[in-house]
Amino acid sequence: GHPELAAGVLLHHYPLVSTCGRVCVKPCEKACNRNAVDAPVAIKEIKRYISDHSGMPISELFKGMDPMTDYTKARVAVVGAGPAGLNCAYHLLMMGYPVDIFDKDRQAGGMALRGIPPYRLPKGVLQKETDAIGELGGVWHFGQRLGRDFTVSSLFDDGYGAVFLGIGCAEGAYLGLPGEDTSMKGYRNGIDFLLDIETKVADGILPRIDGDVVVVGCGNVAMDCCRTARRIATGKVHVVYRRTEQDASADPDEIEAAREEGIEFHFLTNPVSILSEDGHVTGVKLTRMRQTERDARGRRGVKPIEGSEYDVSCSTLIAAIGQKVERNVLSEADGVLLDRRGNISVNSALATSRPGVFAGGDCASGPTILIEGLAKGQMAANSIDEYLSRGSVGFTPRTRMGEIIHDCRLLDDGADYTRILKRPRVETPHIPVSERNNFREVDLTISTEAAEHEAERC
Repeated sequence: GHPELAAGVLLHHYPLVSTCGRVCVKPCEKACNRNAVDAPVAIKEIKRYISDHSGMPISELFKGMDPMTDYTKARVAVVGAGPAGLNCAYHLLMMGYPVDIFDKDRQAGGMALRGIPPYRLPKGVLQKETDAIGELGGVWHFGQRLGRDFTVSSLFDDGYGAVFLGIGCAEGAYLGLPGEDTSMKGYRNGIDFLLDIETKVADGILPRIDGDVVVVGCGNVAMDCCRTARRIATGKVHVVYRRTEQDASADPDEIEAAREEGIEFHFLTNPVSILSEDGHVTGVKLTRMRQTERDARGRRGVKPIEGSEYDVSCSTLIAAIGQKVERNVLSEADGVLLDRRGNISVNSALATSRPGVFAGGDCASGPTILIEGLAKGQMAANSIDEYLSRGSVGFTPRTRMGEIIHDCRLLDDGADYTRILKRPRVETPHIPVSERNNFREVDLTISTEAAEHEAERC
């Protein structure tokens, strides 16, 4: 009955309460004991209810607070205002550190802002939560790109005691097909496509695509691309994925929503070549795939079926198959090593090869989910505090406790869940499919009665 106090519980971990309540892919629900009875507690829907009923935007909860900044502490530079950087800054500010946040864009949010369409995360929701960083004393430096306007070394020269790199994976990948021309009209990578649409929508322009669209890939970025294209394309939208639906990394709810909206899926199908005319995409040649035997890790591979090629016409082809760290942001002089995948190499405490420099989120792990980025930001803040206060890193109490609980199987309590009464999980309300021809938010907030019912299922 006190959503404002529930918001306070969530604010111990991150400021993006409303954002998580809308776009999180809810990995926590897999650990819910209610799975042994009927279905997990709808944690994401409860978070959204909390944020929408806390009485005011999250940033307003921090207004009027006494300054927490202790200027006797070392200054910390956070590079990148995506989920990892935002949460790192948030926790450092809560500890009293003076924090400056640098970002190449004109506002905070990173891929949460640039890559999540408005029908999932309405404009302004994220902004109200990132404003909390400023209320806590964080200083923004927008339009500042690492490797162009400053370097890791120059930050230390400017007097910062530690640096956190949360620069994300902002460069989209293309298909890499033989002879492909990435400058061809109608050929986009998923990241650039979503950024372009986000920019236009923010400027009050409703984009339009004439003709059919093919999206290659079946992760969450691919789902954002295909559902966005469905709203602005005059023709049909196809999704092509080389493996099975069960192998797809996208949230199953997103795949189901895409199907409801009329998007056609081609599983066990792979692009062979891009069809074009006069420098413009006209279609894509596909081949059907078959599964092979399981490898040592238990995963089945795929191989093309000879003679199964067929063409799908389209005016726009979107490659949503991966992301990578932008080139030229780090130099050899920065002393920050990369791993074999091109990500920033870190240890278990998120420390890089250069003392005082930490990294987390997509740039260190590769593309991941929003809640994972927030978790790494909090972990990095604890490591930075340990480094600045004790000169060493490596022990995080929360992480160690998690290891002990896991290793000793302390959550395997052997309870008899068959005696627990089954109670239906709340259904997330949506706007009708017939009304999804614009960027209006699709999912709606559950009622107070539904939220209380769902909490009582715990």
